[in-house]
Amino acid sequence: MLTYDAKTVAHLDKLYSTPQIVDQRRRLRAIISARPGEAGLDVGCGVAYLASEVAREVEPGGHITAIDNSQQSVDASKTRIEREGLERLVDVRTGDAADLQFADETFDFVVAAQVYCYVPDVARAVKQAARVLRKGGRLVILETDWDMCVWQSSDRQLTRRIMDARQAVQFAHPNLPRTLHALIRAAGMNLSGVQTFSIVETRYDMNAFSVGIVESMCNAGLKRGISSEDVTAWEQDLRSRTSDGEWFLFEPIHLHGYEIADGHVYVHATLAAALTRSATTSYTVSSQPNKPRKAYPAPKVRYKSKRSVREENSSP
Repeated sequence: MLTYDAKTVAHLDKLYSTPQIVDQRRRLRAIISARPGEAGLDVGCGVAYLASEVAREVEPGGHITAIDNSQQSVDASKTRIEREGLERLVDVRTGDAADLQFADETFDFVVAAQVYCYVPDVARAVKQAARVLRKGGRLVILETDWDMCVWQSSDRQLTRRIMDARQAVQFAHPNLPRTLHALIRAAGMNLSGVQTFSIVETRYDMNAFSVGIVESMCNAGLKRGISSEDVTAWEQDLRSRTSDGEWFLFEPIHLHGYEIADGHVYVHATLAAALTRSATTSYTVSSQPNKPRKAYPAPKVRYKSKRSVREENSSP
C-alpha cells in the first residue's frame, strides 16, 4: 500500500496539477453537478484540488467537507484552502472512508476520486457513502483498472512486470472497476449504464501525468524484486522517447455516478471502461507544422541491486 508521507504528498501536488488530471477533474465536476447551497463530502481529498474547485460551485450557501486518513494530506489541504481563501466553504479533517463519522443523510453528494482502490474494506466504504447521502443525493466514484493501461516500450514483458509491481505495492484493489458494480449491488444499489473516457498521451512531456509516475513505477519494481539493471533499462527506454511518434500512454478512466432517490440508488451517469476490455481512441490531426521539440537528457543509472550496494559498503 502507498504511504502518504510528506514526500508523497508533495509529489501528488505536482502530479494533480498536470493538464491531464486538471481535465479529469473538469469531467468529474460535470458529473457531480454541484449546485449552490449543497453540502458535499470529498472522501480521500488528497491535496484538496477537487474540494477547492467544487467549493466555488456550491456557493452561496453551500459547504464542502474534505477528509483524508493521512495527516500530511490534511495539512497540505488546509494550506491550499487557506491560500485560496476558502476557509468558510471547506472543512478539512482526518477521516476513514470505511468509517465515516457523520450522521445518516448529511450530504447532497459524496465523491471518491481514485480512493477506493486503496481501501481494504471497500464494500464497507461504499455502504458508508450511501448511508450519509440524503434522498436525491449523488455518489460519484472515479477509479482506474490498471491492467487496461497501455505503455509503448521496447520490452512489453518487462513493462507488464513493472506495472504489476506498482499494482501490488500501491493498491489494495488495482482492478476495482471490474467488481465495483457487484459491490454497488451488494449495498442495495442498481447499476444501469457504462461509458468511457481515457487519458491518451502521445508526446514525452516532463509535465505530463505519465512521465510523473515513471519514478514511482521504477521504485515499485525494485520493491517487488525486479533487478536494478532491468529497472534502469526500462526507465532509460521510456525517457529516450522524446521524438514525435515515440511516446504513447493509454489509461482508461472509470467514473461511476449514483443517485439516491426514495431509498433506492440508481446510476444517473457513468463514465467507465467497458467491462469487455475494449475502447475506442480518436485522434485529431492538425495541419499546423510541429514545433521543435525540447530534448531531454537520458537519466543516469540510479537504481542499484542489493548485491551492488553490499559490495560498495564492503569496499576499502
